[in-house]
Amino acid sequence: MLAWLSLLFTAAVLLVNLSPRRFYDAAFAVEGLVQRTLLRADDRLIDPVSGTVNRGNLYPADVPQLVVTSTKQPTQILYLKGFSGDDYYNGQWQEADDTAILQNINENTLHWGNWSDWLSNLYSSMYFVMNQMMIREEPLQPDILMVMPTTARQNQWYQPYFSIWRRDEGQGGYYYEFFEQKDVDIDWDNVPDQLTTARDWYYAIQNAYMQEAQNEYTQVSETDIPTLAQFVRDHPMEDLDQITGFILQTLEGATYTRTPGFFAMNEDPVEYFLFESGQGYCQHFASAAVLMYRLYGVPARYTAGYAVSPDDFVLREDGTYQAMVTDASAHAWPEIYLEDFGWVPVEVTPAADGTISPSYPGFDPEKVQQPDQAETTRPELEAEMPKEERKEPALSDRQQTRLMDAAPILPFIYLAAVCVLQVGPILWHLRKERKRRWLERGGSLRVFSRMMDMLHFGGWLGEYDGSESEVDINGTLWYKIAQLKIL
Repeated sequence: MLAWLSLLFTAAVLLVNLSPRRFYDAAFAVEGLVQRTLLRADDRLIDPVSGTVNRGNLYPADVPQLVVTSTKQPTQILYLKGFSGDDYYNGQWQEADDTAILQNINENTLHWGNWSDWLSNLYSSMYFVMNQMMIREEPLQPDILMVMPTTARQNQWYQPYFSIWRRDEGQGGYYYEFFEQKDVDIDWDNVPDQLTTARDWYYAIQNAYMQEAQNEYTQVSETDIPTLAQFVRDHPMEDLDQITGFILQTLEGATYTRTPGFFAMNEDPVEYFLFESGQGYCQHFASAAVLMYRLYGVPARYTAGYAVSPDDFVLREDGTYQAMVTDASAHAWPEIYLEDFGWVPVEVTPAADGTISPSYPGFDPEKVQQPDQAETTRPELEAEMPKEERKEPALSDRQQTRLMDAAPILPFIYLAAVCVLQVGPILWHLRKERKRRWLERGGSLRVFSRMMDMLHFGGWLGEYDGSESEVDINGTLWYKIAQLKIL
C-alpha cells in the first residue's frame, strides 16, 4: 500500500513540474464548479457589491440579480451604482457617507439653518435637475428606468448616474429618471429667468461640495501602500488627463483574468496586484486607479455595482427595453468628481480586445503619454502587449517562471514526502511494540491501570480512583465493568 502511495505521489510531482499550467487549470476548474454550484443553489451567497477587494479567484454563476427596464435603449454602458468607498485599508473600502460633508457645507459655507434638510435632496438630484433646466431648441426628455431585484437582496438599491428617484414604486421595483452622460450639458447662464434662484442654490452647493470633496476624497494612508505612494511621487503630474493617461499606462502592464490565483495574505492586495502578480480583475484595477487618483490629489471613490451593456437590452412588445442582469455583470470602477457633472464613472478595466477606454466628460486622449514615454514610468512588471482577447489564464507566464525557478527544491520536497510516507508507518509500528512490551513488563496491575485510564477517558467509572480494596475490586468493580458491555 505504501509503495503505491509513493508511486502516486511521485507521478503527481512530476506532472505538476512538467505541466504547471494544466495543473492550475484543473484546480481552478474544480474550484469554479464548486463555487458556481453553491451560488446557484443559494443566490443569497452572491454578494457582488461590497467594499471588499478579493484575494482569490472570481467565478460568476450567471444567476439573475436584476431586471432593468428602460423607456429607451441605452446607447452607452449603463452603470448602476450600489456602493461607493471612502477610506481604504488592506483590501477593504469603507462605505462613503456624505452626511458629514453636507453638514460641514451647511455650517461653514451655506448657513441655511432650518432649511438644511433640503440640502441632501438638492445635492442628490442636482445634476439631473440642472440638465433638465437648460434652455434648448429641442426639449431633452430623460429616460425612465425601472430596477427590479430578482433575489432575496431587496434592500440594496442601484442608481444610475445623472438621475433622480421617482416615488411611484410598483411591481416590486423602483424607478429613476436619468440622462445618459453624452446628453449632460450644463451651462449655468442658460436657464429661464424664473429658475435663477434654484440655479444659484445649486451653484453654491456645487462649489461648496467640491471644496469638501477635495479634502475628504483625496485621503490615503501612504504607510499602508508605501510602494505605490513612492511610485506616484517618482512620476509627478498635475493635469487630470495626463494623470488619467498615466494611470491607464500603468494598468496596461497588468493582465485581466478572473483566476489570478491567491494573493499573499501578508501584502496589500492592490500593491500585490500592481507590483507582484500583474493579474487581476475589475476590483483590483479599480482600487489601484482610485488610490493613484487620490495620491495625485484628484477626488476619487471606489464604486461597485453593475455595468449593463446596451446590447443586453431587448425590445419588448410595449415599446420598452429590458435587460436581465446577472452576477456576471457585477463590476467595480473608479468615479471622480468633475465640475458641472458631479461624480462620473471612469472605466479602467480592459475590454475584450485588451484596451482601456475611459469616457468621462472632456477627456482628451491626446494628452496620454506615448508608449515610448511611458515605458520608463511603468511599474516593475513584464510587458504583456499586445494583448490577446480577454481570457481566463490559469497561470501567468510570470507565475510559471516562478514555479520553474523553484524547481531545484522540488526533489527535496519529494524526498521529504517519501520519507514521511515510508518511515512514518515504521515509527508508528515501533511505538506500538514498545508500548506492548511496557505493559507486559508491568504485569496485570499495569494492564488493569491502563484499562482504568481508558474507562475514565471515556467518562465511565469515575468514582474509582485505584485506591479501592481488593474486595471492592473483585466484588463490585468487575460487575460494573461487565454491565458496561464494552469488554
